[in-house]
Amino acid sequence: MTIHPSNCLLRCGQFVTLAAAMLLALGCESSDMTTTNGSGSQNLDAGTASESDGFGPAGGGDSETVVEVSRESLLRSLSDHVFKVTYTQFAEKSASLSTAINAWQVDLSDDKHEAAKAAWIEANALWQHLEVMQVGPAGIAGRRVGGQDLRDAIYSYPVSNPCRVDQEVEAQRFTGAGWADRAQYNVRGLDAIEYLLFWTDTGNQCPDSISLNRQGRWDRLVEMGIEEVQSRRAALAATLATSLQGSADALAAAWATDKDFSDAFVSGTEPFEDAKQSLDEVYAGLFYLDKFVKDLKLGKPAGITPDCEAESCPDAVESKFADVSKENLINNLLGIRLVMLGGNDESFVGFDDLLVAEGAGELASTMMTKLQTAIDALNSIEGSLADAIRQNLGQVTAAYDAV
Repeated sequence: MTIHPSNCLLRCGQFVTLAAAMLLALGCESSDMTTTNGSGSQNLDAGTASESDGFGPAGGGDSETVVEVSRESLLRSLSDHVFKVTYTQFAEKSASLSTAINAWQVDLSDDKHEAAKAAWIEANALWQHLEVMQVGPAGIAGRRVGGQDLRDAIYSYPVSNPCRVDQEVEAQRFTGAGWADRAQYNVRGLDAIEYLLFWTDTGNQCPDSISLNRQGRWDRLVEMGIEEVQSRRAALAATLATSLQGSADALAAAWATDKDFSDAFVSGTEPFEDAKQSLDEVYAGLFYLDKFVKDLKLGKPAGITPDCEAESCPDAVESKFADVSKENLINNLLGIRLVMLGGNDESFVGFDDLLVAEGAGELASTMMTKLQTAIDALNSIEGSLADAIRQNLGQVTAAYDAV
């Protein structure tokens, strides 16, 4: 869907919701133009002097500086200061996670186990930023430009399946060469590793009707002792962590500066049709805010959407084993802020600058305020998301309303 600037600016009002404003504003087309930093006044003459590289902090004494706002400068900022930086950091966290899990596999002590869990917390927190950036190789093959399904290989929520993970623990098929690269997404990635690290009970997540339980295969595994169960969990987690690291490295390589894909993204060349399509891909990725953050991660567990048929469904929260569902939501919104700003602060060229250049500075300010309000509302939830749904649903509803 393409939304032209005239329609966008006419329809966006002061009180538009964060989700609607985000999707509407990011669909706006823009020609090359410049805007001044600081005062909010703009110069829409594309020939106005600008910073030589077109993005990042502008220098120049005490005088007011001018930064070019164009599709290319915005795309370069997103490529270099959002995608490249975040994917590189995630690759580093994935390597640390693999190292920690391998150490746990060798030594099943509590210390090694806790270190592996801490490494998962860090890697997952960073990945939640990237959940709203499913552009290029992270996207679905055949549906997104340059898509290679790497997001699903790294994180398969909401099709995660702990029962299938239990079945693999018992069957030990993961010991075969190349198993992880052939396995279904619902037994791979961060969500499967979360379950293997944080679920320490001798029970499993499968219904009694599943052959694992119906035929007594899991009971026979448990009879071998909890150490055998944990040993197999650690071995599978190590296999999955190695595969995860490979996917993370591939994404970091794709977004490295001056590589084929990142250059194509910035210039709007093959496999992209033009720079507008590059921006459309970023825009499409931000639908995650509406479909996942608002409806699936908040609305369903809180009983707000029809997906929950009970008064509330706290067991439907995203990361119930590591108990970081609330933190995931906050990190999703922090990822959106990165995209909005084009980097980790306001010195970079982002969509906010594009809105100012379009004459919608008030909308840009309102959107950033609403985004911070939503983050604050999530931070105000006391305890875990699941506990708040059970004990203080009003706080969760307020966060849902803010989003």
